[in-house]
Amino acid sequence: MLALTLYNFFLLLGTRDVTYLWYVMSMLSVSFVVMSFHGILAQYVWPEQPQFNNPVLVTAISSTIVAASLFAYTFLDLKRFSWLIRGAILGLSGCGALVFILNFFLPYEITIKLAAFFSVTGAAIGILTGCYLWYRGEILARFYTIAWFLLLSGSVTISFSHIGWLPSVMIFDYGQQIGAAAEGLLLSFALAYRMNMEKRARYEVQAELLNVQREANVELEARVRERTAELARANDKLLTMSLTDGLTKVSNRKFFDQRLLEEWKKGGRQTEMLSLIMIDGDHFKNINDNYGHLCGDAILKHMATLFQSSLCRSGDVVARYGGEEFAVILSNTDVQGAAIVAERMRKKVMGTPLSWEGKVIPVTISAGVAGLIPDMENDLNSLIHAADQALYKAKESGRNCVVVSSAENCGKEIVVRHGV
Repeated sequence: MLALTLYNFFLLLGTRDVTYLWYVMSMLSVSFVVMSFHGILAQYVWPEQPQFNNPVLVTAISSTIVAASLFAYTFLDLKRFSWLIRGAILGLSGCGALVFILNFFLPYEITIKLAAFFSVTGAAIGILTGCYLWYRGEILARFYTIAWFLLLSGSVTISFSHIGWLPSVMIFDYGQQIGAAAEGLLLSFALAYRMNMEKRARYEVQAELLNVQREANVELEARVRERTAELARANDKLLTMSLTDGLTKVSNRKFFDQRLLEEWKKGGRQTEMLSLIMIDGDHFKNINDNYGHLCGDAILKHMATLFQSSLCRSGDVVARYGGEEFAVILSNTDVQGAAIVAERMRKKVMGTPLSWEGKVIPVTISAGVAGLIPDMENDLNSLIHAADQALYKAKESGRNCVVVSSAENCGKEIVVRHGV
């Protein structure tokens, strides 16, 4: 037993596994119990101090209870199981610690009975726990249960031999030593088996990690492409948000400026007319004053939706130019076609009042239309200025109308189309 204890002590130093610590303490405690029972300590260690025998025996038994309980808890990994099993084993360890402390204060007649009671109780709990876990398929529980059974069998046979229930032969007289040695040997094998199990588990985990790493390397390029695509989509979304008016959800002034410049350059290469409609809500300040700014915001969104629905081509652009003013870019469209679109928008807005908090609010717009063929003789600002002038003329002409600036004499000749 001392040899097994020394062997597992070196394993403890090598592995730093707390299970070996409790096993070494358990084997040492059992060895002291056996030597105390058979008078070896009294004969060779303290022959002149017989008063040490009784407290040392109780100390060895209580230490065995503590160490054996904690060994069972770690060796069988009981933290994985129900609170009842964990509580029983840890509670038994606490009882052993209590007896160990009481041994310094209470008489031997009491402490030895407590030690014997908890020893028997602990043995029963250990056997039942081992059998239950064996039934559940735990391989280590088989070693543990058989080892406990051998130790208990040896203790029972020596007791029955001393009281005459069994014949006085060597196997019975030394049953406790034989059982304790067999238990220590079997548990040493169990610890070695457990070490091999853990080593195999580590190898399996390492193999799985290598396999995962190989798969990850194979998938890495695809995932990088996927993340790149996601980033591109996110950037596109951010770009779209930066070019969209937050209130009306149509294009904002920044997008309008970019798109108008692109269409101007494109029209210059194709010698096609580019038309622009500038739109302003009529009497918008009165609406804000009478109904509040929330109503004004609702009207802006309402108009933007109507403007968007009035366009037939996907390339045409509606943008919020500023305040209650909107702009529409119509590529490859002459002023006559742009005037038709503007009149369609005016009629749709006039014929679609806004319902707001139980009230029907009529809305009208004024629009200015201009068109130019982009070339060296004209510039982009001329088109914007002509559309602005036409819009200003529409305001002067009583609102709710469309004014078209002549394409040939942009900003000079004005044609007024009043709303019906």
